[in-house]
Amino acid sequence: MKINHLKRVIVHYGPNGQSLGSVTVIFHKAEDAGQATAALEGIKIDKKPLRVEMLISAAKVPVQAQPSLADRVSYVASCMYS
Repeated sequence: MKINHLKRVIVHYGPNGQSLGSVTVIFHKAEDAGQATAALEGIKIDKKPLRVEMLISAAKVPVQAQPSLADRVSYVASCMYS
């Protein structure tokens, strides 16, 4: 498998200098990270399945619209005094 557009690879080491068995890979594009996640999830390394997690920047998450304060107060008031 070919993985494109790597920005940075960070191998995690313990205080004794030995690898902790985890790595952080940062991609330039979310699409490339998604493809790598799908391709690598569950493959075996040293007879152990690889666990892959994809994290995205909070800045990239779409904001969900919430009811305005007036709508929430009106709703609560009508429930309490009806």
